[in-house]
Amino acid sequence: IKFCLTALKQNSPLTCFFPNLHGVVLENEAPLFFFISAYLFSVTEQAHLLIFDDSLPLKYIDDFGRALQALCVLAALIFLWLGTKILGLRRESRPSDPLGIGPNASTFGNNLGTCAVLLTLSCLGLVSQWHEVSSEGLCFLFQAVCFYAVCQSPEKPKESAVIFSIGLVGLFFGT
Repeated sequence: IKFCLTALKQNSPLTCFFPNLHGVVLENEAPLFFFISAYLFSVTEQAHLLIFDDSLPLKYIDDFGRALQALCVLAALIFLWLGTKILGLRRESRPSDPLGIGPNASTFGNNLGTCAVLLTLSCLGLVSQWHEVSSEGLCFLFQAVCFYAVCQSPEKPKESAVIFSIGLVGLFFGT
């Protein structure tokens, strides 16, 4: 954020819109994750300054980015679980059970949601990208938000349209 403010003062506002590290542009990365992490780090630094009367050491920037990445992935997995559960609750998605000994709708939806989360976590390519500090976790979050909106759209079309729009705008600025 400080770099963006100095870039605006120096009449070069476009350098603020590309992710950079002290002026060196990082290619293939979208600015949204870096703007969010820079803003949250500056807020955390101000809170640390008020509480401890000392500046936050710079060695925690990478850890802060990883924690933000983990929170984005966790929120995405929650949206994925909720969307898959909604799909499992529908009558047409449940298998026919002539004996009546199968799971009820709620248990079936929970099982499908848990399977979707476990299958997503088992993809080693995703886990290796989520470990790095980049915008991959944020993009996964917005994709999961769009998936959740599509899953609940037959029951709540207006709410789903708003949620899908938020996810789509986030994907636009996050990738």
